[in-house]
Amino acid sequence: KYSAYLSDDGYMQFGGHYVLGVKPRFKEKVGRMFDESRSGRTAYVEPFEVIEYADGLSKSKKELERMVRRIYGNMSLAISSASEDLKRCLKAAALIDLARARLFLGEDMEGEVPKVGDDGIIQVRQARNPCLVLRGGKKVVGYRLELGTSSQCLLLTGPNAGGKTVVLKTLGLLALLARCGIPIPGGEAPRVDFFEVVLADVGDMQTIVDDLSTYSAHLVASRIMLSAAEGVGPRALVMVDEAATGTDPQQGAALARAMLESFLEMGARVVTTTHSNQLKDWAFQDERTMTAAMEYKLGRPTYRLTTNAVGESHAIETAQRLGLPTSIVQRAEQLLSDDQRQLLALQRQASAAEQDYVAAKLEAEEREKIATKAIGDAAAKESDLAYREKEIAEMEVNLKQRMEALQRQMQAELKARVEVKERQFQDAVLRLKTEAQKGGSRLRIVGDALEDLRVEFKPPTDQERAQEKSSIPGTMGIRDPLNVGDWVVVLADPPWHGLKGQVEKLHLAASGRAPQVSVRIGATGKLKEFYKTELKRTQAPPQNARKLKKPKQEAAAPTRNYSNMMF
Repeated sequence: KYSAYLSDDGYMQFGGHYVLGVKPRFKEKVGRMFDESRSGRTAYVEPFEVIEYADGLSKSKKELERMVRRIYGNMSLAISSASEDLKRCLKAAALIDLARARLFLGEDMEGEVPKVGDDGIIQVRQARNPCLVLRGGKKVVGYRLELGTSSQCLLLTGPNAGGKTVVLKTLGLLALLARCGIPIPGGEAPRVDFFEVVLADVGDMQTIVDDLSTYSAHLVASRIMLSAAEGVGPRALVMVDEAATGTDPQQGAALARAMLESFLEMGARVVTTTHSNQLKDWAFQDERTMTAAMEYKLGRPTYRLTTNAVGESHAIETAQRLGLPTSIVQRAEQLLSDDQRQLLALQRQASAAEQDYVAAKLEAEEREKIATKAIGDAAAKESDLAYREKEIAEMEVNLKQRMEALQRQMQAELKARVEVKERQFQDAVLRLKTEAQKGGSRLRIVGDALEDLRVEFKPPTDQERAQEKSSIPGTMGIRDPLNVGDWVVVLADPPWHGLKGQVEKLHLAASGRAPQVSVRIGATGKLKEFYKTELKRTQAPPQNARKLKKPKQEAAAPTRNYSNMMF
């Protein structure tokens, strides 16, 4: 519609109004002008068709802004009237958030909620430094720590860089965590009582600004701790790192002992580290103090804590291990007194002996592992062999059962076939006898022959089978003696199996092969040949045997055709 009036294609927005770029001379034909370009060649005009809608939209926006301001005002008045309640809710939310943060921190440290009392007792089975745990140490060494039950002070000794200060800081951090209600990394069923005051003198606090040297800074810290621990009793935990350092060893040890005794007299719980032999001797003499040593094996610290023990400093070994020049280490050994050099030599001998012991122990453990593995393999093979033997036994039983079942099935089938044949023979004999009575002597001879045939195929009874089975354990061998006239039992396949007869002739055979034997069957009188390995010698005479009747004269040819009869 306005394409002929436009100077630019498209549209744009001015203050929420949609405008078109129109040539100035046509602006009144298009709508309401809002602005024009700097060159004056384009006027920005809102078309007549959208003026009404744009004004309505602008009016609605202003009404919406007034409603929003009214709502904000009402909300501000409501919040102002409930400001005290909101402050309490915010404080409660902060407390809840803090409690959740304590819980999450304890979970990150795999901590346990300790039992808390007011007796100044610390008992943990597997105390680990929280900082090392949070740093991601999967193999942080744990300590068994006890303070406040049988001893009031714990004196930590051992090699330089052996972990004494870490144990001291661990005790302090566990006390602070328990006081803040945070689960502690102390193993199962820990106990850390509430300490009202936790004081620590750790590190070198010398400073030029405050005119403090190393020794004077320790003295200032000691004065502050003595003042803070006074009157608190067992609810005060005092930690002093490297007592009696920074000055003359003899005087520093005496001053450190006096300060520690003062803390003990106040009833405070004290943990301190030292290399001073004078403080070690004092700890052995004072019943209120228990000594503990950081373990040192195979020329290196293990960071494990051993209670009721005193550890050496191993300063020469530590310097050598940390890479100090060998010439300096050797010169330091030369400057030692004779007693100290002897002690150093004994320490090295003990370390070498310990290394040999550890090597022998590892070798013995390796051999034990090999022996255990061999025993396990043998047991596994034995178990496998027993399992296979069991399988074979089960297979043998199953095979025997199958053979017995198959034998019973074959016997039943054979018996059924024999019974069928016997019925057929009986029927044939009955018919022949009938015909013989009618037809003459030749038919009587045929009837007798069929009767003999029936006797020959008559199956043995169950009792006869049992007797034959019990008296025939097996056949003869090729070289077993056998003579003409001997009685034998036939063990060949049916129908001859189990029949008895008398040997009439022995035949020659090739080397290694069973000879054939001609046997006269007692039941029928027939002569039959068998292999020697199909016979069994017997002394019993044949039972149920009868001789065949020979005809006195040749019978006449039968008048009937018996070729179609079923036998």
